[in-house]
Amino acid sequence: MKGAALGVGAAAVGASKANANLVNLVLPSLGLESRRARTPVQHLVVVMMENRSTDHYLGWYGTENLHFDGRQDASYRDLREGADGPLLATEDWGAAGRHNYHGRGFADPDHGWNNGRLVRNGGALDGWLHPATGNDEFTLSTYEPDDIPVWAQLTRGWQTYDRWHCSLLGPTQPNRYYLYSCQSGGIKNNSLPPEHHETHPEWALGWDWQTLWGLCERHGVTSRYYFSNLPETAFWGTRHVHQTSHVAEYFAACATGTLPQVSIIDPWFTGPSGLANDDHPHADIRLGQAFLSDIVEAFTSSKHYTEGALVVTYDESGGFWDHVDPPRVGDDRGTPSDPGGLDDFSQVGFRVPSTIVSPWTKGDRVDHTTYEHASIGRFVAENWGLPYLTQRQRSTNSIEGAFRRFRRFDADPDFTRYGLDLLLRLELLLEANLDHLAAGGEPPVLPISLPVAVPAIPPSDLHRLAETGWFDGLGFDLDQRFEDGFLRPSDIRAVLRAVPALAG
Repeated sequence: MKGAALGVGAAAVGASKANANLVNLVLPSLGLESRRARTPVQHLVVVMMENRSTDHYLGWYGTENLHFDGRQDASYRDLREGADGPLLATEDWGAAGRHNYHGRGFADPDHGWNNGRLVRNGGALDGWLHPATGNDEFTLSTYEPDDIPVWAQLTRGWQTYDRWHCSLLGPTQPNRYYLYSCQSGGIKNNSLPPEHHETHPEWALGWDWQTLWGLCERHGVTSRYYFSNLPETAFWGTRHVHQTSHVAEYFAACATGTLPQVSIIDPWFTGPSGLANDDHPHADIRLGQAFLSDIVEAFTSSKHYTEGALVVTYDESGGFWDHVDPPRVGDDRGTPSDPGGLDDFSQVGFRVPSTIVSPWTKGDRVDHTTYEHASIGRFVAENWGLPYLTQRQRSTNSIEGAFRRFRRFDADPDFTRYGLDLLLRLELLLEANLDHLAAGGEPPVLPISLPVAVPAIPPSDLHRLAETGWFDGLGFDLDQRFEDGFLRPSDIRAVLRAVPALAG
């Protein structure tokens, strides 16, 4: 696995022009036509970012649009100083406040299973600064629309949601499993399949429960998973290797009009170096905005836009504050006798920023329907006539309701690319101030390894899998670089012109 080095050049340009992978796009000439959708949505794309809550990111929209239930101003007891600790107010961390776009130097807010329930406190939502969480004032941060301009554009331009929750009051991977399979197999944490070998020897080579990718394949619906650095499909062993591609192929498929019917996209997950565009602390959220801009621009400029929908959401709230108490939804592992308890998989998590980019959701509107990640899975099943995988998938609301019976259609996406300055992109990648380049100074000999100034972050479960050779053993190709899925070809040419030392 290559390090995230800024080795831009011909290889990166070549990656950006990768041909669309047509492995599971069937050929009509063989009589194997894919199953037609029941609704006008012929292509569904889902991109899932990391760890942000609705009030933390979109609270400003509640002032701008009174139909949207969002807040920016709130105060919570600082329980780190005892039950009678002072009230600590939410605070702007963007350009008008602390000017901190990553939260480095502060704790990554706790978003685990047990402490999520501690924070919720039976619906009181007053435990954000409980000492057991390790949280600090970063938990109560907010951002303004100018800090997250892509989200501001999506929120104002397409329908948005003030009751879209993550599937579980728990951490990253169980929530992502609910997107992929409408369950987590009873897993509450980010543990790896091999770690369950004593109680579940059948998981030694990956989870054994069914997924949307497998369901689609069995019933003639084309589907694909696009990853940036670490493919989540590997959690199921070798079952979905043939349905997995690098994100560069998503851009190629958009350009050539060859997207499958169902696509799921993941960003570059935060690693020990801190370099990422997934929005997980302590990555710089401006890189996340640039990634989302590229994903949205590719889809809205493709022929698929007029017959499809792009869902943009987050896996979970990341421990950031939110004022709405999450509900319960039917689940095979629900505990009605102990609602919201430590074993209740019916208890969904806090709200996450979400929108659906589609001609049928165009316009400044708010949907108050309760959705969560399995709502996407229910739509996939009902749109293409597939069986349900779980009770959760059958019980939750389908995102089909967001399309308002397809009565309104606006084919003009009117999306403006996020203009993250190239020099700023380089600064974020290199963790170095390059103002002298803008002033016409001589380019320095830049470091090969990235970055050099970001404090080490404990490796995630996916990175631990990579270190053990798990991905390589399953046949996944991790020989990717950050810039292959982030910088556009025009950016790469500009980099080489501005910093010729990189070309050598």
